[in-house]
Order: sequence, then structure tokens, then C-alpha cells
Amino acid sequence: MAAPETEAAPTRVVHEQTVSLPADAVYALIADVTRWPVLFGPTVHVEHLEQGEGTERFRIWATAKGEVKNWTSFRRLDPVRRTIDFRQEVSQPPVARMGGSWRMEDLDGRRTRVVFGHEYRAIDDDPASLAWIAEVVDHNSKAELASLEESARRGLGLEALTLSFADTRTVPGDPAAVCESVYRQQDWRGLDLAVLPTLIAAKRSSPPPGISACLERWTFDETAEGVRMSLRHTVVAEKPELAEPAVTRLRAQAAERLKAVRA
Repeated sequence: MAAPETEAAPTRVVHEQTVSLPADAVYALIADVTRWPVLFGPTVHVEHLEQGEGTERFRIWATAKGEVKNWTSFRRLDPVRRTIDFRQEVSQPPVARMGGSWRMEDLDGRRTRVVFGHEYRAIDDDPASLAWIAEVVDHNSKAELASLEESARRGLGLEALTLSFADTRTVPGDPAAVCESVYRQQDWRGLDLAVLPTLIAAKRSSPPPGISACLERWTFDETAEGVRMSLRHTVVAEKPELAEPAVTRLRAQAAERLKAVRA
């Protein structure tokens, strides 16, 4: 009788970055996943599924080598120790298992060493899949850590650099059907997408000059008059003086895009 195959040990990797912010400020940025689409380049969209005392579950959409993947994650947060442990509950191939932790180590009250660890396995321990995962983890981890230092450069002034606006239009039909129609009709080139039954979240893979992040969110709500179709943009400018011109251009484009939708 053949002996059962043994499971390969998981791959463990650690990325570190010194960030010019106090440890509590860095922890707060990483703990709030709703800010990740604005803060982290690879993150397209996040939706909370459950929040408890020091724990949460959410679904996240993020790019992996140019392709948008989504998975469900569970996190355990400890603001006193400034640690966040995470594991994917539902992963996407070729990932079989993924988990890890964030750890924020205070250096001198003004700087923080961020230790970002991953532990993962590929489906069937396939070498090519392991190489693919390793490349994605390395690229995205470095991008996210660099974003934290970019926040430090801006002095945590994301709020002052972030502008949002929304345009709406009411059309006849069913919310899911209108959402599908918009998905078919719109030109999504240059955008990374998260598509749900009544929501489309999009993020420009290459924002315009002077803009560090440009997101749009289509929602479809049933009302007595029909389906209220809303297109909300969120723009993060590199400098405050660049924010208003960027919004002016996008507003005109958004109005035309809504008007062009055939219900």
C-alpha cells in the first residue's frame, strides 16, 4: 500500500519598510480596509461582510499581474500590540491557502518599522503556480508598503487631497438588469473592475497626470420611480491645486456617460 503524499510546507516571506509616521497612525491606516482602494494601488474594491470585537470579514478585489482577483479574508486586529493577523477564507486559484500578518514596531515615536508577512501554498504545490504567487505577493507587498511612506510624505493629508462627487439618473427596469446593461455598454478599457449584481466598482490602472488614484462606483437602487443609477467618482490629487481641475473634467465625462446609457 502506497504511503500518502505529504503536503509541502507553506512558503513564508516577509517584507519590511520604515515609514515616517508614528506607529499608531500607520496601524490606523492598515486597520481601515475601506480606505484601501484610495491608499493602496492594487486594491480595487472592498466590501465588509461581518465586523465583531477585534475581528472582521470582508471581500476584496485587487490586481494580480494585471488581472483582478477577489477573495474573502478574515482578520484579527490588536490595536494595543499594533498587530493584524489575516487569512483568506475563500481563495482564488492558483492560491490554495494564504495568510499572514502586519506588525507595526515603534522606532522613535516618529518612525515605524512595518513588518508585512505572508504564508501561502499553491494548489497541488505546483512550482509554476508558486512562482506566480511569489511574484504577485512581492509586487503587491512592495507597492502597499510604498503607499504608506507616500502617506507619510503627504502628512496624512489624504482627506484634503480627496474629492468625491456623484451624478444620478433614474431609468425604468430592474436593478440587476440595468447593472448588466451598463456593464455591456460602457467602455472599460484602462479600468480594473469589481462587478457585483447591483454594483460596479472601477479603478483607473493609470490615473491622469497629477492624480494618484481615480475610482468610480456605479450603484443601482430600486425606487418608486424606477432604478436610480448613480455614478460616484473619488479622486486623489497629488497636490491640492490639481484636485478641482481633475474633478471638473470628470464631471463632464460622467454626465455624458450616464446620459448615454440605454435602459
